[in-house]
Amino acid sequence: MATSTGTTEKTTQKPTVHRYVVLSDALVVTTGKKANGRPEYTRILRGGVLNGSAESETIKDLLHKRSIMKVTSREHLAEVQADLEDPLRSKHRQTVRKASQAMGAEDDPVEAPQSDIQPVAAPLPETSPDAILPDTE
Repeated sequence: MATSTGTTEKTTQKPTVHRYVVLSDALVVTTGKKANGRPEYTRILRGGVLNGSAESETIKDLLHKRSIMKVTSREHLAEVQADLEDPLRSKHRQTVRKASQAMGAEDDPVEAPQSDIQPVAAPLPETSPDAILPDTE
């Protein structure tokens, strides 16, 4: 009669690693730790490739901000990188407008300022006797 030893195998699944292309001008990511315990950083320029898990909070945040884009194949990666080479004609490159829209900003920094938040005109003290002056007492 066979007896079981009571051990069960745990099936640990590694998270699937995907490739992402950088759409912003550059990203700074941590690559590990130095011997002194401080994080080691690297910069990935526009068009560079970033590997990571889709479950990673950093990857989710960068996707939400539209700083990176998931690529599905080598052909797709080559197509996006070729598009990013010419920043004036690129349809994938992250711009200030795209970044602010991704973050849900109500007032786009590219648009003209609203009349409610424009600065109040204050005349210089030497040109007007009615100018607002600081209290010097």
